[in-house]
Amino acid sequence: MLSSTEKNQYLRIIFQDPTHQLCSMNRIIFCALALLLINTAASATHLRGGHISIKQLGKTSLTCRITITVYTNTDGTSVLFGGTKFDEGDWLNFGDGTIPKLVPEVGPGKTPPGSTYTVIDFERSLSRATYIIDHTYAAPGTYVVNYREPNRNEGILNLVNSVNTIFYLKSSFTLDITSDNAYTSPDFLTEPIFYASAGNELTYSMAAKDSSDYSLRYELVNPIIDISDDLSIYELPESITINPFNGLITWDTKFKDQYSIGEYLFTVKIYQLKDDQLIGYTIRDFPILLEDNSSTGTIADNRDLDVNNRIYIPSENNTTFKVFAEDSGLTSLEAFSELSSLSNSFSFSSYDSTQGEKKIKVGVISITSSAELLRDNPYPIVIRGFYQLGKYSKDLGYLFYTKDVELPGLDIILGVGEEELALHVYPNPTKDFLKIESDGPKSKTIKLLSTNGQLILEKKNFKEDSLDLQGVPPGVYILLIGSRESSQKVFRILKTN
Repeated sequence: MLSSTEKNQYLRIIFQDPTHQLCSMNRIIFCALALLLINTAASATHLRGGHISIKQLGKTSLTCRITITVYTNTDGTSVLFGGTKFDEGDWLNFGDGTIPKLVPEVGPGKTPPGSTYTVIDFERSLSRATYIIDHTYAAPGTYVVNYREPNRNEGILNLVNSVNTIFYLKSSFTLDITSDNAYTSPDFLTEPIFYASAGNELTYSMAAKDSSDYSLRYELVNPIIDISDDLSIYELPESITINPFNGLITWDTKFKDQYSIGEYLFTVKIYQLKDDQLIGYTIRDFPILLEDNSSTGTIADNRDLDVNNRIYIPSENNTTFKVFAEDSGLTSLEAFSELSSLSNSFSFSSYDSTQGEKKIKVGVISITSSAELLRDNPYPIVIRGFYQLGKYSKDLGYLFYTKDVELPGLDIILGVGEEELALHVYPNPTKDFLKIESDGPKSKTIKLLSTNGQLILEKKNFKEDSLDLQGVPPGVYILLIGSRESSQKVFRILKTN
């Protein structure tokens, strides 16, 4: 019989090093036991989404404040966020090789030090729990903080057998005591949207602010069930998209060409970039519950903007524009931006109007640019309409620039040559391999450059359909592909870890 100490020691090993090669029979037995323990614990269901945020406590400090935020199902279950036994798998791993932390139980009647618990929606049994802990790292470096628990919510329509999948969150950050700013994860401007009306388009902003003026990029990704395993049993609705620059999610609420009410799971990865180098990322796992209800109206504006809704205002200039929300159960129209805390730079007001038989609520946005606002990256602005007493929401997203800069793409940024070369490169961002699809010649020349022109790798007479980038450090790179020098396309690639 294995002792509790032996089980815990092995679980620490496989959790900290998922690629660990098992050599002895005892380790194989331990591994089987660990999996049995995890599967047994997974019979209870409650976790629906969340994220991990990190804040460095001073720009020269090695101590970071780590906050886990989770959204829980409180309907008829006694299972809480966190756990009481290490071998049940409720681990917070700091990413530095130290022993993972057992997160204490948080829920109704249980709020240990460093935790909070709030009921968000009693009728729909949705609550929020948080746990905060400070951790001191031995040295500067890049770390991946992760949390896992075996109790994901059951009945998710786009995740097969969700009740028996691991709930897993992670965030990465660079701890640098020589930087001008202490590290902070992106801070979301709005609360999550949890509910939508089936058959009505959902618009949902994931926009975040960054206190260090890092560039942010947004990507829809597969959720993960363990250290490195992407879910093969997960399906992203074909019609859902996210704008990589302003974080606006758009979904017609169809899944497999049908409007099916129920719960869906989505995951967004937010990248932080400084001078084209990857500083960190945050993964936000969230549910959307489609309900069979009446229309939530429409929301639009009177601006002629690009697809990223960019607004450039030179210093000491200002602009005013309006947004319009159809009053089909509209409760209120509100604005969210870090500009709200800066005096005389941003204002928002709303009033009621009518167009024929339609009731319209009009929102008025005023922005004044000034020298104190000047920075490289934009200020995101979210306008949210609340419908049916706050049960549903719809968003508009904007990016206010204080500098007239070109918006870099994570796709083709240049095409040159006498003939058109048909190429498709994906996924972008990527963490390991790039797939290259081409209708042109099979043999190609491939060059990967840093953004300052340094040659990272070169492949001549390359005939494969997959490029291995596993040895390339995280960051932004320029990829040149061509059948000859006079006919090539250039891509901007984000390599992650």
